[in-house]
Amino acid sequence: MGRVPAYVLALAVSLLSAMSVARAHETGHDIFSRILRRSRKALRWRTHLTFEPLADVAGGRRRGVTWVAAAAAGAELRTGPFGGWQGGKIDLQVMGLLRGLPRESHLVGDAQGASNLYNSFSFLRLITLSYRQRIAGHLLARGGIMDVNSYFDTSAPASDLVNSSFGMTPTLTVNVPLTPTAPYTGWGGIVRGGPSSGRWRVGLFAGDPPAHGTVTHQGFFAIAEWQSRTARHQRLKIGAWAYHNPEGPAQGGLASPRSTNGLYGIWESHHRRLRPQHLRWGWFVETGLNLGQVNPILYYVGVGFRLRGFPGLAPRTSLTAGVAHAGLREHPAETAWEVAWDDHLPRGLIVEPDIQYIMHPSGIYANAVVLLLRLRKNF
Repeated sequence: MGRVPAYVLALAVSLLSAMSVARAHETGHDIFSRILRRSRKALRWRTHLTFEPLADVAGGRRRGVTWVAAAAAGAELRTGPFGGWQGGKIDLQVMGLLRGLPRESHLVGDAQGASNLYNSFSFLRLITLSYRQRIAGHLLARGGIMDVNSYFDTSAPASDLVNSSFGMTPTLTVNVPLTPTAPYTGWGGIVRGGPSSGRWRVGLFAGDPPAHGTVTHQGFFAIAEWQSRTARHQRLKIGAWAYHNPEGPAQGGLASPRSTNGLYGIWESHHRRLRPQHLRWGWFVETGLNLGQVNPILYYVGVGFRLRGFPGLAPRTSLTAGVAHAGLREHPAETAWEVAWDDHLPRGLIVEPDIQYIMHPSGIYANAVVLLLRLRKNF
Protein backbone atom coordinates (compact mmCIF):
# COMPACT_ATOMS: atom_id res chain seq x y z
CA MET A 1 0.00 0.00 0.00
CA GLY A 2 1.43 3.40 -0.98
CA ARG A 3 1.86 6.27 1.43
CA VAL A 4 -1.08 8.41 0.34
CA PRO A 5 -3.63 5.56 0.48
CA ALA A 6 -2.29 4.57 3.91
CA TYR A 7 -2.81 8.08 5.24
CA VAL A 8 -6.29 8.34 3.77
CA LEU A 9 -7.27 4.93 5.11
CA ALA A 10 -5.99 5.69 8.62
CA LEU A 11 -7.83 9.01 8.78
CA ALA A 12 -11.03 7.48 7.44
CA VAL A 13 -10.96 4.66 9.99
CA SER A 14 -10.38 7.13 12.82
CA LEU A 15 -13.27 9.34 11.75
CA LEU A 16 -15.72 6.52 11.08
CA SER A 17 -14.98 4.79 14.38
CA ALA A 18 -15.08 7.95 16.48
CA MET A 19 -18.00 9.91 15.00
CA SER A 20 -21.67 8.96 15.17
CA VAL A 21 -23.73 8.79 12.00
CA ALA A 22 -26.05 11.81 11.69
CA ARG A 23 -29.73 11.24 12.25
CA ALA A 24 -31.67 10.38 9.14
CA HIS A 25 -34.16 13.29 9.49
CA GLU A 26 -31.45 15.98 9.75
CA THR A 27 -30.96 18.14 6.69
CA GLY A 28 -27.53 19.06 5.31
CA HIS A 29 -27.90 22.58 6.71
CA ASP A 30 -28.72 21.22 10.19
CA ILE A 31 -25.69 18.95 10.15
CA PHE A 32 -23.38 21.74 8.98
CA SER A 33 -24.65 24.17 11.64
CA ARG A 34 -24.23 21.58 14.40
CA ILE A 35 -20.68 20.77 13.27
CA LEU A 36 -19.77 24.47 13.10
CA ARG A 37 -21.02 25.15 16.62
CA ARG A 38 -19.29 22.18 18.17
CA SER A 39 -16.03 22.60 16.28
CA ARG A 40 -15.32 25.80 18.19
CA LYS A 41 -15.01 23.73 21.36
CA ALA A 42 -13.57 20.53 19.90
CA LEU A 43 -11.03 21.72 17.30
CA ARG A 44 -7.69 23.32 18.12
CA TRP A 45 -5.13 24.51 15.57
CA ARG A 46 -1.44 25.16 16.15
CA THR A 47 1.16 26.47 13.72
CA HIS A 48 4.70 27.71 14.17
CA LEU A 49 7.66 28.85 12.09
CA THR A 50 11.28 28.51 13.23
CA PHE A 51 14.55 29.88 11.86
CA GLU A 52 17.89 29.05 13.41
CA PRO A 53 21.40 30.11 12.33
CA LEU A 54 24.29 28.15 13.83
CA ALA A 55 27.95 29.14 13.96
CA ASP A 56 30.96 27.05 14.93
CA VAL A 57 33.35 29.81 16.04
CA ALA A 58 36.12 27.58 17.41
CA GLY A 59 37.17 23.93 17.28
CA GLY A 60 35.04 21.10 15.95
CA ARG A 61 35.63 19.74 12.46
CA ARG A 62 35.93 23.25 11.01
CA ARG A 63 34.65 26.75 11.58
CA GLY A 64 31.63 27.97 9.67
CA VAL A 65 28.01 29.09 9.63
CA THR A 66 24.87 27.25 8.57
CA TRP A 67 21.13 27.56 9.12
CA VAL A 68 17.85 25.69 9.20
CA ALA A 69 14.22 26.77 8.77
CA ALA A 70 11.21 24.71 9.85
CA ALA A 71 7.44 25.01 9.70
CA ALA A 72 4.84 22.85 11.41
CA ALA A 73 1.06 22.88 11.30
CA GLY A 74 -1.18 20.66 13.35
CA ALA A 75 -4.67 20.19 14.71
CA GLU A 76 -6.40 18.13 17.36
CA LEU A 77 -10.06 17.20 17.24
CA ARG A 78 -11.98 15.92 20.27
CA THR A 79 -14.71 13.57 19.10
CA GLY A 80 -17.06 13.85 22.09
CA PRO A 81 -18.64 17.24 21.19
CA PHE A 82 -19.53 15.86 17.74
CA GLY A 83 -21.55 13.00 19.20
CA GLY A 84 -18.72 10.50 18.89
CA TRP A 85 -16.95 8.54 21.56
CA GLN A 86 -16.36 10.52 24.73
CA GLY A 87 -12.67 10.84 25.56
CA GLY A 88 -11.58 10.44 21.95
CA LYS A 89 -9.14 12.72 20.14
CA ILE A 90 -7.60 12.82 16.65
CA ASP A 91 -4.15 14.41 16.23
CA LEU A 92 -2.70 15.58 12.92
CA GLN A 93 0.62 17.34 12.24
CA VAL A 94 2.65 18.12 9.13
CA MET A 95 6.23 19.40 9.30
CA GLY A 96 8.64 20.78 6.72
CA LEU A 97 12.33 21.57 7.07
CA LEU A 98 14.78 23.41 4.83
CA ARG A 99 18.47 23.40 5.72
CA GLY A 100 21.44 25.27 4.40
CA LEU A 101 24.95 24.07 3.63
CA PRO A 102 27.26 22.95 5.08
CA ARG A 103 25.57 20.45 7.36
CA GLU A 104 25.78 21.09 11.08
CA SER A 105 27.55 17.73 11.53
CA HIS A 106 30.24 18.84 9.06
CA LEU A 107 31.01 21.85 11.26
CA VAL A 108 30.78 20.71 14.88
CA GLY A 109 31.10 16.98 14.25
CA ASP A 110 29.70 16.01 17.67
CA ALA A 111 27.95 12.72 18.33
CA GLN A 112 25.10 14.12 20.44
CA GLY A 113 23.95 16.86 18.04
CA ALA A 114 24.34 20.54 18.89
CA SER A 115 20.75 21.27 17.82
CA ASN A 116 17.63 19.11 17.91
CA LEU A 117 16.28 20.94 14.85
CA TYR A 118 18.94 19.98 12.34
CA ASN A 119 18.66 16.98 10.07
CA SER A 120 20.75 15.54 7.30
CA PHE A 121 18.20 16.48 4.62
CA SER A 122 15.31 18.81 3.83
CA PHE A 123 11.84 17.28 3.98
CA LEU A 124 8.08 17.81 4.00
CA ARG A 125 6.46 14.99 5.93
CA LEU A 126 3.40 13.86 7.83
CA ILE A 127 4.58 13.69 11.44
CA THR A 128 1.43 12.71 13.33
CA LEU A 129 -1.83 11.03 12.40
CA SER A 130 -3.19 9.28 15.48
CA TYR A 131 -6.33 8.54 17.45
CA ARG A 132 -6.46 8.53 21.26
CA GLN A 133 -9.28 7.01 23.30
CA ARG A 134 -9.78 7.23 27.04
CA ILE A 135 -11.09 3.79 28.00
CA ALA A 136 -11.87 4.00 31.72
CA GLY A 137 -10.47 6.03 34.56
CA HIS A 138 -6.74 6.56 34.00
CA LEU A 139 -6.51 3.98 31.21
CA LEU A 140 -6.16 5.25 27.63
CA ALA A 141 -4.89 3.93 24.32
CA ARG A 142 -3.36 5.72 21.34
CA GLY A 143 -2.53 4.44 17.86
CA GLY A 144 -1.34 5.71 14.48
CA ILE A 145 1.71 7.59 13.21
CA MET A 146 3.38 9.17 16.25
CA ASP A 147 6.56 10.65 17.71
CA VAL A 148 7.78 8.44 20.57
CA ASN A 149 9.51 11.42 22.23
CA SER A 150 6.15 13.12 22.76
CA TYR A 151 5.29 10.48 25.37
CA PHE A 152 8.53 8.79 26.53
CA ASP A 153 11.94 9.88 27.83
CA THR A 154 11.05 13.57 28.30
CA SER A 155 12.14 16.12 30.90
CA ALA A 156 10.16 19.35 31.19
CA PRO A 157 12.91 21.43 32.90
CA ALA A 158 15.32 20.45 30.09
CA SER A 159 12.90 21.28 27.26
CA ASP A 160 14.31 24.78 26.59
CA LEU A 161 17.81 23.42 25.85
CA VAL A 162 18.45 22.71 22.16
CA ASN A 163 21.26 20.13 22.31
CA SER A 164 19.71 16.88 21.10
CA SER A 165 20.73 14.92 24.20
CA PHE A 166 18.37 16.98 26.37
CA GLY A 167 15.42 15.92 24.22
CA MET A 168 15.97 12.16 24.35
CA THR A 169 18.86 10.18 25.80
CA PRO A 170 21.56 9.64 23.11
CA THR A 171 22.05 6.02 24.19
CA LEU A 172 18.70 5.55 22.43
CA THR A 173 18.72 8.05 19.56
CA VAL A 174 22.31 7.43 18.44
CA ASN A 175 22.41 3.66 18.93
CA VAL A 176 19.08 2.94 17.22
CA PRO A 177 19.47 3.47 13.44
CA LEU A 178 16.15 5.29 13.05
CA THR A 179 14.33 6.14 16.26
CA PRO A 180 10.58 6.74 15.72
CA THR A 181 10.88 10.47 16.42
CA ALA A 182 10.65 13.50 14.13
CA PRO A 183 11.09 13.39 11.23
CA TYR A 184 11.14 9.57 11.28
CA THR A 185 7.84 9.14 13.10
CA GLY A 186 6.22 5.80 12.43
CA TRP A 187 3.26 3.53 13.06
CA GLY A 188 2.79 2.48 16.64
CA GLY A 189 0.50 1.99 19.61
CA ILE A 190 0.67 3.24 23.19
CA VAL A 191 -1.26 2.20 26.32
CA ARG A 192 -1.11 4.34 29.47
CA GLY A 193 -2.55 3.73 32.91
CA GLY A 194 -2.38 4.77 36.54
CA PRO A 195 -2.62 8.19 38.23
CA SER A 196 0.16 10.79 37.99
CA SER A 197 1.51 9.59 41.34
CA GLY A 198 2.28 6.17 39.83
CA ARG A 199 1.77 6.24 36.06
CA TRP A 200 2.96 3.63 33.56
CA ARG A 201 2.98 3.53 29.76
CA VAL A 202 4.11 1.02 27.13
CA GLY A 203 4.61 1.52 23.40
CA LEU A 204 5.27 -0.64 20.34
CA PHE A 205 6.42 0.91 17.04
CA ALA A 206 7.44 -0.31 13.60
CA GLY A 207 11.17 -0.98 13.25
CA ASP A 208 11.49 1.08 10.04
CA PRO A 209 9.68 4.36 10.85
CA PRO A 210 10.05 6.13 7.46
CA ALA A 211 8.26 3.26 5.68
CA HIS A 212 4.69 4.37 6.46
CA GLY A 213 3.37 1.88 3.92
CA THR A 214 4.87 -1.11 5.76
CA VAL A 215 4.03 -1.91 9.36
CA THR A 216 4.51 -5.57 10.28
CA HIS A 217 7.62 -6.93 8.52
CA GLN A 218 10.26 -4.34 9.42
CA GLY A 219 11.06 -5.38 12.98
CA PHE A 220 9.98 -3.38 16.03
CA PHE A 221 10.89 -0.74 18.58
CA ALA A 222 9.40 -1.32 22.05
CA ILE A 223 9.56 0.99 25.05
CA ALA A 224 8.10 1.05 28.57
CA GLU A 225 8.22 3.75 31.25
CA TRP A 226 7.14 4.07 34.87
CA GLN A 227 6.68 7.48 36.50
CA SER A 228 6.26 8.32 40.19
CA ARG A 229 6.18 11.36 42.42
CA THR A 230 9.07 11.11 44.89
CA ALA A 231 8.23 14.35 46.71
CA ARG A 232 6.35 17.58 46.17
CA HIS A 233 7.24 19.02 42.73
CA GLN A 234 9.50 16.03 41.98
CA ARG A 235 9.12 13.15 39.53
CA LEU A 236 11.10 10.00 38.87
CA LYS A 237 10.91 8.23 35.50
CA ILE A 238 12.47 4.85 34.74
CA GLY A 239 12.32 3.33 31.28
CA ALA A 240 13.52 0.39 29.19
CA TRP A 241 13.58 -0.06 25.42
CA ALA A 242 14.45 -2.67 22.81
CA TYR A 243 15.01 -2.47 19.06
CA HIS A 244 15.19 -5.21 16.43
CA ASN A 245 15.16 -4.98 12.65
CA PRO A 246 16.16 -8.19 10.82
CA GLU A 247 16.60 -6.31 7.54
CA GLY A 248 19.09 -3.86 9.03
CA PRO A 249 19.10 -0.04 9.02
CA ALA A 250 16.96 1.72 6.42
CA GLN A 251 19.93 3.94 5.49
CA GLY A 252 23.45 2.75 4.79
CA GLY A 253 26.60 3.90 6.51
CA LEU A 254 25.28 3.53 10.06
CA ALA A 255 27.32 1.65 12.63
CA SER A 256 24.32 0.66 14.76
CA PRO A 257 23.48 -3.06 14.99
CA ARG A 258 20.26 -4.72 13.98
CA SER A 259 19.31 -5.41 17.60
CA THR A 260 20.03 -3.42 20.74
CA ASN A 261 18.40 -2.37 24.01
CA GLY A 262 18.94 -0.13 27.00
CA LEU A 263 17.67 1.68 30.09
CA TYR A 264 17.12 5.32 31.02
CA GLY A 265 16.12 7.34 34.06
CA ILE A 266 15.01 10.92 34.77
CA TRP A 267 14.69 12.69 38.10
CA GLU A 268 13.28 16.21 37.88
CA SER A 269 11.79 19.00 39.96
CA HIS A 270 9.15 21.49 38.77
CA HIS A 271 8.23 25.07 39.65
CA ARG A 272 9.65 25.46 43.14
CA ARG A 273 9.70 29.09 44.29
CA LEU A 274 12.83 30.88 45.42
CA ARG A 275 12.07 33.38 48.19
CA PRO A 276 12.01 36.33 48.40
CA GLN A 277 12.63 36.78 44.65
CA HIS A 278 9.59 34.62 43.75
CA LEU A 279 11.50 32.96 40.93
CA ARG A 280 10.34 29.49 39.95
CA TRP A 281 13.06 26.94 39.39
CA GLY A 282 13.41 23.35 38.36
CA TRP A 283 16.25 20.90 37.94
CA PHE A 284 16.82 17.61 36.20
CA VAL A 285 19.12 14.58 36.22
CA GLU A 286 19.09 12.26 33.19
CA THR A 287 20.85 8.92 32.73
CA GLY A 288 21.05 6.38 29.95
CA LEU A 289 22.71 2.97 29.73
CA ASN A 290 23.09 0.86 26.61
CA LEU A 291 23.02 -2.92 27.05
CA GLY A 292 23.89 -3.88 23.46
CA GLN A 293 27.21 -5.44 22.51
CA VAL A 294 28.24 -3.01 19.78
CA ASN A 295 27.00 0.58 20.06
CA PRO A 296 28.59 4.02 19.50
CA ILE A 297 27.45 5.41 22.90
CA LEU A 298 27.74 3.27 26.03
CA TYR A 299 26.24 5.58 28.67
CA TYR A 300 24.92 9.12 29.17
CA VAL A 301 24.53 11.50 32.12
CA GLY A 302 22.87 14.93 31.90
CA VAL A 303 22.17 17.50 34.63
CA GLY A 304 20.89 21.06 34.65
CA PHE A 305 18.43 23.64 35.97
CA ARG A 306 15.85 26.17 34.70
CA LEU A 307 14.75 29.52 36.16
CA ARG A 308 11.42 31.21 35.36
CA GLY A 309 9.37 34.08 36.77
CA PHE A 310 11.68 37.02 36.13
CA PRO A 311 10.05 40.35 37.13
CA GLY A 312 8.58 42.29 34.20
CA LEU A 313 8.97 39.43 31.71
CA ALA A 314 6.56 36.85 30.32
CA PRO A 315 5.85 33.95 32.73
CA ARG A 316 7.47 31.38 30.42
CA THR A 317 10.67 33.37 29.82
CA SER A 318 13.50 31.22 31.18
CA LEU A 319 17.20 30.80 31.75
CA THR A 320 18.38 27.20 31.44
CA ALA A 321 21.80 25.61 31.82
CA GLY A 322 22.87 22.00 31.48
CA VAL A 323 25.72 19.60 30.80
CA ALA A 324 25.40 16.43 28.69
CA HIS A 325 28.12 13.78 29.03
CA ALA A 326 28.19 10.81 26.63
CA GLY A 327 30.59 7.87 26.96
CA LEU A 328 31.82 6.74 23.53
CA ARG A 329 32.92 3.18 22.83
CA GLU A 330 36.16 3.78 20.97
CA HIS A 331 37.10 7.37 21.87
CA PRO A 332 37.24 9.74 24.86
CA ALA A 333 33.88 10.86 26.23
CA GLU A 334 32.09 13.86 24.71
CA THR A 335 30.73 16.57 27.03
CA ALA A 336 28.48 19.49 26.00
CA TRP A 337 27.97 22.51 28.26
CA GLU A 338 24.97 24.68 27.30
CA VAL A 339 23.30 27.92 28.44
CA ALA A 340 20.08 29.15 26.81
CA TRP A 341 17.89 32.24 27.32
CA ASP A 342 14.31 31.65 26.16
CA ASP A 343 12.58 35.05 25.81
CA HIS A 344 8.82 34.98 25.18
CA LEU A 345 7.82 38.25 23.53
CA PRO A 346 4.33 39.54 22.59
CA ARG A 347 2.43 38.21 19.56
CA GLY A 348 3.78 34.67 19.90
CA LEU A 349 7.41 35.53 19.14
CA ILE A 350 10.15 33.58 20.94
CA VAL A 351 13.84 34.51 20.76
CA GLU A 352 16.35 32.02 22.13
CA PRO A 353 20.10 32.76 22.06
CA ASP A 354 22.12 29.69 22.95
CA ILE A 355 25.81 29.00 23.56
CA GLN A 356 27.50 25.62 23.84
CA TYR A 357 31.01 24.50 24.71
CA ILE A 358 31.53 20.95 23.45
CA MET A 359 34.53 19.01 24.72
CA HIS A 360 35.99 16.30 22.46
CA PRO A 361 33.27 16.28 19.73
CA SER A 362 32.88 12.61 18.74
CA GLY A 363 35.97 12.01 20.87
CA ILE A 364 38.33 13.05 18.07
CA TYR A 365 37.90 16.79 17.30
CA ALA A 366 39.13 19.89 19.12
CA ASN A 367 36.87 21.47 21.76
CA ALA A 368 34.20 23.52 19.99
CA VAL A 369 32.34 26.76 20.76
CA VAL A 370 28.92 26.87 19.09
CA LEU A 371 26.56 29.86 18.93
CA LEU A 372 22.89 29.47 17.99
CA LEU A 373 19.95 31.86 17.72
CA ARG A 374 16.52 30.25 17.53
CA LEU A 375 13.69 32.51 16.33
CA ARG A 376 10.17 31.10 16.58
CA LYS A 377 6.74 32.49 15.75
CA ASN A 378 3.60 30.80 17.07
CA PHE A 379 0.22 31.32 15.41
